[in-house]
Amino acid sequence: MLGIKDSYEKQEKNEILNTFNKCISVNEEGRYEIGLMWKDNSDLDSNYDQAYRRLMSTTKKLENTNIIKEYGEVIKEWQKEGIIEVVKEDNINEGHYLPHHAVIKWDRATTKIRPVFDASCKGKNKKSLNDCIDKGPNLIEEIPKLLLNFRSGAYGVTADIKKAFLQISISPHDRKYLKLLWWKENQREIVTYQHARVPFGVACSPFLLAVTIYHHLEKEKNTFEATAKRLRDSFYVDNCVTSFDTPEEVKSFEEEAKVLMMKGKFELRAWMTNSTQEVDPVSVLGVQWNRYADDLCCNVNIKSVPERITKRDLLSITQQIFDPIGFLSPVTL
Repeated sequence: MLGIKDSYEKQEKNEILNTFNKCISVNEEGRYEIGLMWKDNSDLDSNYDQAYRRLMSTTKKLENTNIIKEYGEVIKEWQKEGIIEVVKEDNINEGHYLPHHAVIKWDRATTKIRPVFDASCKGKNKKSLNDCIDKGPNLIEEIPKLLLNFRSGAYGVTADIKKAFLQISISPHDRKYLKLLWWKENQREIVTYQHARVPFGVACSPFLLAVTIYHHLEKEKNTFEATAKRLRDSFYVDNCVTSFDTPEEVKSFEEEAKVLMMKGKFELRAWMTNSTQEVDPVSVLGVQWNRYADDLCCNVNIKSVPERITKRDLLSITQQIFDPIGFLSPVTL
């Protein structure tokens, strides 16, 4: 039975990949362009009123936390970069809207304030965008496999793609289903935008990113064949995680990987390795990496322990520990 199931899943995955390869194109910017993965008989209504109410709620929260200016600057930057585009007044009732809110991570070295879109938002007896979208097969490598590969060489290497989802263009005919509301600079008039790139939060976005990267590396594999193969096996969403035996291999990989990925408008940045004398620990797929000692460790942060511990409490505490490759299994068991 397992063999039949695996064969069917592999066949289904290959069919989707073949269909994807026929649909993907490169636009005038030299950027990959794809459509959303619609389910059959998808009927998606306009939800302008709901998006308007959510805009009011988000605006109030941003004002209360004094970050509305910074949030607005991100929207403004997106428009300047062509990530979103203004919708004409006579088209605002067509398509579908994505409510949004701020995710704040002050400890991040790159993007600290990021709009996140709610593609699961739906009204009473209505469908959400995610209800109408097929999320696609899982092409993302599992974290344990990547971490084991990361440990295999003497020199670990990590990097990430700058604004990875936003480097892939959405087909123009699907953009009206990816609208958002925001304010003009005077904060008195509302502007309707639509996404021109893949937004984070839509069910198929991780698949679209993964399969676009895979497609790109297959297409460009003759440039640096070994590096292209290594990259194909080293991505978790937008994070590249791998290892090598010598500093020279690390340097060569970094140089070739940057060239390969930039051909698809993907900028690999934030390179980290233990071949330098850096001492600050960094996170690798949720696990702490001490680059100086070259140690991996789990961050155990148990918030509270009741005086009287029950079995349920113990199970709850163990679930708070992120340990993807089982470092702490002898203790937690």
